[in-house]
Amino acid sequence: MTPGAIASFFSYSRDDSEFVLQLAGDLKAARASVWMDQLDIVPGQRWDRAIEDALANCPCMIVILSPASVNSTNVMDEVSFALEEKKTVIPVIHKDCTVPFRLRRLQHVDFRQDYGRGLKELLKTLAAEQEVGEGTPASSALRIHDQTDVTTQADEQRRLEQGRTKDDEVQEQAMAAATFVAPPQGLPYSRKNLTVLTEKPQQLPSKTKGDVSSSHFRAWIVLVGAALLVALGVTWFIKSQGSDLRIQEEIERQFHASPDSALNGIKVHVINGVATLEGMVPEVVDKTLAATIARDVSRKESLNKIEVQSPTPTTVPPSVGLNTKHEGGGTSGVAGRTRVNSRDRLTYVWIEPGTFHMGCSPGDGDCRKDEMPAHPVTITRGFWMGQTAVTQAAHQRVKGSNPGSVKGNQRPVVEVNWYDAVAYCSAVGMRLPTEAEWEYAARAGSSASRYGDLDLVAWWAGNSGNQLHDVAQKQPNGWGLFDMLGNVWQWTADWYSEDYYNQSPSRDPKGPPSGTQMVARGGAFHTRGDFVRVSHRGHDGDLPSHFSKVLGFRCSGEKLP
Repeated sequence: MTPGAIASFFSYSRDDSEFVLQLAGDLKAARASVWMDQLDIVPGQRWDRAIEDALANCPCMIVILSPASVNSTNVMDEVSFALEEKKTVIPVIHKDCTVPFRLRRLQHVDFRQDYGRGLKELLKTLAAEQEVGEGTPASSALRIHDQTDVTTQADEQRRLEQGRTKDDEVQEQAMAAATFVAPPQGLPYSRKNLTVLTEKPQQLPSKTKGDVSSSHFRAWIVLVGAALLVALGVTWFIKSQGSDLRIQEEIERQFHASPDSALNGIKVHVINGVATLEGMVPEVVDKTLAATIARDVSRKESLNKIEVQSPTPTTVPPSVGLNTKHEGGGTSGVAGRTRVNSRDRLTYVWIEPGTFHMGCSPGDGDCRKDEMPAHPVTITRGFWMGQTAVTQAAHQRVKGSNPGSVKGNQRPVVEVNWYDAVAYCSAVGMRLPTEAEWEYAARAGSSASRYGDLDLVAWWAGNSGNQLHDVAQKQPNGWGLFDMLGNVWQWTADWYSEDYYNQSPSRDPKGPPSGTQMVARGGAFHTRGDFVRVSHRGHDGDLPSHFSKVLGFRCSGEKLP
C-alpha cells in the first residue's frame, strides 16, 4: 500500500478465495488500493493481528456476498465492526444469496452475470471513495461524471454576459481543434508556421492572385497528414522492436534462472510480441514449462518448435484401472496425465475419481484406534495433485520467501504453518487436499499399508541420515506421485477427530466441522517406519499455527489455472 493511499479491506469466506484472488489482483493491476489477507500478510506476521490492524486502519470495506459468506460468523462480525465504526461498506454480490438486512440499504455491485462490467463499476465506486477520502466534497449519492458535463455557476454567468450558450462554446472548441491557417505561399513548412485557431475562426478572404488557392491548401493538408503518419509509423516500429527485445531478454532470463538446466539450450526469437522457441529438451515437462514461461511473459501463445528426446509417457497403474470408476459430472481428464501449473511451475498429476477403502489396511499390525474402522469412500470428482511436495524454489517464486532453515531449491519447503500452506495453494489457484483425497491418491489403487518397499519409496529414520532430501529421489506410486510417504509430513485441509471414521460420510468426506488440530499425513525423514504408512493420521501438536522443519505440503484442486 503506498503512503497516503486509501485501502479497501476485503471481507470474504474462504470458499470464495478463487474469485477474491482474481478480483483483488485485477483491482491492484488497475492501481486501486486494496488489502487482502492472502496477498498482503507478509511471512512471519501473525494472521489474526494483521487482519485486526488492517480492518481498523482501512476506511473502506469490500464485502463479498455468497451463501458461504452470509453464513460466516467472521465475515458478519467484520461487517458489524465496519458499520459501527462508520466505515464505507461496498457489498459485492458474487453468488445468489439472501443479502443480510443491514446491507440491503447499501448500493451493491453485482458480479453474477458480467465480471467485466462489475469490475468497471467497482473501480468507479472506489475512485469516488478515494476522492471523498482526500477531501473532495461529496453528496449523498456520489457519482463520477465526464468533466465536460460539469457546469459551474461562474461559467453560466459568463455565457449570459456574452450572449452565448454552452453549445456555442462546444462548437467553437471543436473548430479550434481542427482548423488551421495555411502558411503563406512559398514559405517552407514548419511546426511554428502552422497556427491553431484558439478563438472564433475568421472567414478566409476571397481568393486573389496572391492568395493560397484551395488546391494548395489541400496539398498542405495532405503533406501534413503524410508527415504525421510517417512519424507515427517510425515511433511504432521503434517501440515494437524495443518491446520485442525486452520480452526476449525476460524469457531468456527466466530460462536461465530456472532450476531446470534443459531450458538453457532453448533459443528464443520474438517478433511482434510472439515468442518462437527452438531447441531440443529431454523431457515433455521441460517443454511444457518453457512454453508456459514464454506465454506468461509475452502474454501470447508461443510458437513451440521444441523437440523432445525419448519422452517417458506417464501410464495409468493397472491396479487403479481395476478399482476406480468414472462418475458423471466430474472434470474430464486422463488418469496419471501431467500438467505444469503456470503460477508455481510445478508439475501436477490428474487423479481419476473412484472408490477405495480408507483406514487400516488388511493385515497391517501397526494400525491405531483412529485408523479404524476401515470404510469405503467414494471420491466423486477427479482432481489434480502436486506430483511432489511444494519445493523451496516454488515457494520463493510465488511468495517471495523461503522460511526453512535447511536450504535447497529442490527440497520441500518446511517451517510453514497451515495458514501459510492454505495461502500458497490459493495463490496458485489450488487448495489443500482433504484427508480422504490424500489417502486415495497415496494408495493409487493399492490396498497395502505402503505402495512399495519402504526403503525404495520413502526417506525415513532408517535411511535418511536424519536430514531433508530433494523431492522425487525415490520411486513414485502408481499415479506417478513422489514422496507421498516420508521426507516431510504434509498438511491436509481437515480437522482431526479420533473417532471421525465412525461417522464419516461415504462420499467426499471433508473431516469434522471444527477442532483444535489439523491432520498431517505421510510421515517424515525422522520418523519410525510405523508412522510411514498410507493410513497413519498425524496430528500430535499440529495446531493450525504450528510449523516445524519436518512439515510441508502439496496442493490439489479440480482445475489448473
